[in-house]
Amino acid sequence: MSENEEHKTTRRVFIQGASGFLAGAASLSACASSQKLPEPDSRQRSLKKQGRSSVHIAKASSYEALSEAMPEAWEKAGLQVSGKSVFLKINLVDYRGEIPVYTNPAFVRALIQELKKAGATEIKVGDGPALRRDTHEIASMAGFIDLCAKEHIQFVDLNLDDLEKVENRMNFTGVPEFLLPLSITKSDLVISVPKLKTHHWALMTASMKNLFGVIPGRKYGWPKNLLHVKEINSSILDIVCMVKPSFAAVDAVIAMEGDGPLDGKAKSMNAFFLGEDLVAVDTVCALSMNLPADKIRYLRLAGQVWGNNNLADIDLSGLKIDDVKQSFELPPTFEKDGSAKDFSVLTEGSESGVT
Repeated sequence: MSENEEHKTTRRVFIQGASGFLAGAASLSACASSQKLPEPDSRQRSLKKQGRSSVHIAKASSYEALSEAMPEAWEKAGLQVSGKSVFLKINLVDYRGEIPVYTNPAFVRALIQELKKAGATEIKVGDGPALRRDTHEIASMAGFIDLCAKEHIQFVDLNLDDLEKVENRMNFTGVPEFLLPLSITKSDLVISVPKLKTHHWALMTASMKNLFGVIPGRKYGWPKNLLHVKEINSSILDIVCMVKPSFAAVDAVIAMEGDGPLDGKAKSMNAFFLGEDLVAVDTVCALSMNLPADKIRYLRLAGQVWGNNNLADIDLSGLKIDDVKQSFELPPTFEKDGSAKDFSVLTEGSESGVT
């Protein structure tokens, strides 16, 4: 049996054995995702960023071209990392061969090189995938174990990392505290490094949705159903507030459209996005995908309590949105105008709880 066949067989056995559990997760998430968004109170609104935000849009014709494109873009973005420890939170949901479901290692390598040149004292890379429990296997197939070995940095499975209790200051979910990985809480800077994708429950995965992977599976289970039961959009905002990410670097050189985050199609966008305000970065990403940003529920809420989601408050550098804008095919769970359908339309056997 070839390695690819063995991988498919292992995956099929796991999914069949968990089908009942995942079906229940889909039902719970369908109910949670249809809930009305909460109205922020004055305390939550007080957490919102003050002042303007900056987002840099850069062009990269291929992943090989990042060696030339990233240094200039990084300098324009202006993140100060000298003397800081940095955690790169990648999007490592699964391995699907040629389907671009995870952050490309070449994109992460380009970031690592800039961080080293800028004087970061320590760099770690990691994620906590929601479905499969063997993070190391996914990371190995995707090329991250080799990358970290060559760059002499640590890869961290956030599902199994040591934990620290963190107060949930935003608290839209009603969960007063979470246990978060020490590699996240003890790093000076956390950078969200997602693959830009459409998503069949959230509409879009970018830098904010990517942070779902910091919630540890060994504490909250696979596929982290608590976050879906407590309403996916509320969970995103709570996690962002607890993690306090310092920066976003969004891989859209090859993005994904259609039934993401796992079963979509490659979309060549030949771009990447950098910025310190994740709300502003994700707003620019949504508009660059020709998505109605006001229909992305967590992004609409985030603009009231965390960052800037109005272009009038965002300074763009590098390229303009129109320079990279492409229309993305939406998941089957959304109408063409970006409105959510009844989430029970999820196809039978779909893999629930993925990030």
